[in-house]
Amino acid sequence: ISDPTMHSMPCISLHPEANFFVGQSLDNQIVVFQALNRFTMQKKKRFTGHQVAGYACDLTFSPDGQFLISGDGNGKICFWEWKRSKLLQKYKAHDKGPTIG
Repeated sequence: ISDPTMHSMPCISLHPEANFFVGQSLDNQIVVFQALNRFTMQKKKRFTGHQVAGYACDLTFSPDGQFLISGDGNGKICFWEWKRSKLLQKYKAHDKGPTIG
């Protein structure tokens, strides 16, 4: 994937159904790509509402694929609903730096 307007994505995760993958973009959003024949960014489906502050904060899916979990640069863990791309809850994991993985 080479698009000069995109930010770096140091962490990616494959959806359990293997038809999408997500990337933790360093512009404070999680972007979604179709993972079939060609990688295609899903411009209408993105997750915003957290700060990664330049860190490689990890992300993963629940086993059933209904939820996406990510860390952030402020020591929080974010829980997202996959279907609606909605931030459900943030929990403070610790006070010292990012929640990486």
